[in-house]
Amino acid sequence: MYKRQVDSFKNGLYELQRPGQVVIQAAMADFIEEGHFTSHIRRLKQTYSERRRLLQASLAPIEQVGARLSPVDSGLHLVVTFEAFVDDVKVAELAAEQGLRVYPLSNYGLGEHREKGLIIGYAYAATENISRYGHVLADVIQTALRK
Repeated sequence: MYKRQVDSFKNGLYELQRPGQVVIQAAMADFIEEGHFTSHIRRLKQTYSERRRLLQASLAPIEQVGARLSPVDSGLHLVVTFEAFVDDVKVAELAAEQGLRVYPLSNYGLGEHREKGLIIGYAYAATENISRYGHVLADVIQTALRK
C-alpha cells in the first residue's frame, strides 16, 4: 500500500523539480521582477480593448433588429442576446456558413427557458480583420432576426 504512495510522491516531486526547471523558473522570476510581465499584460489589455471596441462598433446595427450587445469593457468574449423565440443555434449555423465561429448562448443554460443569443470570442482574431468580419456577422444576425 505504501509503495504505491511513495511512487506517486516521487513522480510528483520529479514533475515539480524536473531537470532544467530551475533555470526556467529563474528566467521567469527575472522576467517578472524586471517588469516585462507587467508590460506584456498592459499590451494585451490594450490589444483586446481595441478588438472589443472594433467588434462592438461593427455589431452596433444589430440593435435595430432587437438584438442586444452585452455592455462589457473587459474580457475576451462579447455576448449578443436575442428575443426568446429566436433560434440561436440556427443563427450560429448561418454564421458558420460565412466562415465565422460563434456559439449559441442557449447551449450554456439549463432548463427549458434558456437565454438565446451568441457568444463571440475575439481573442484570437487579428485586429485588422475584426471590423470586416464583424460586419459580416452583423449582416447574418440582422437577416436571421428579420425573418
